[in-house]
Amino acid sequence: MPASPELHNYARHWAKKLREYNRAQTPSRHTMVAEIEATPLSPERRPVANALGVVTRDVSCTGIGFLCETPFEAPFAALQIKTMEAPVLIEVLKCEPVGAYFDVSGRFLAADDDEKTARREDLERIHTEKLRQYQEALVKLVQSIDQRLKASGESILAVPPQEMSRETIDMSRETLRETTREMARTR
Repeated sequence: MPASPELHNYARHWAKKLREYNRAQTPSRHTMVAEIEATPLSPERRPVANALGVVTRDVSCTGIGFLCETPFEAPFAALQIKTMEAPVLIEVLKCEPVGAYFDVSGRFLAADDDEKTARREDLERIHTEKLRQYQEALVKLVQSIDQRLKASGESILAVPPQEMSRETIDMSRETLRETTREMARTR
């Protein structure tokens, strides 16, 4: 879907203003008005919508900015530039309304960015799993303490542990260690 003539006119108008700013503030960024295609990609880098006709506003060695007619909500994009054989991948850093259009900024992805992203996602998954295991262990510990107290006619729980929020059961590791030590001493 090609960009509208109105978007081209707006981009040219904006480019004049941007050229002055780039010269003064970011000399490594160059004003460039050209129509390209941007295909929205999922975090797994799969297309999530058809390619859109967009108009570039500026480019640098690290990224590119473009204007489009609809919000660009995907985290990544494949840009098809007519002078290049293969699409260029970017990570979308921002999408902000400007007038009737949307200003999108993206960072070019290097060949090893997939590996870095995969490692980061693996670390996040591992962290989430460890947190879940920690919370389950904590719930069991609280249940155990509560059962011991119930045997003596007391209880510490007003709410069953399964219904507790993360904030309610989130204890520091030191507190957990102290409680465990105390239980070991009373056995």
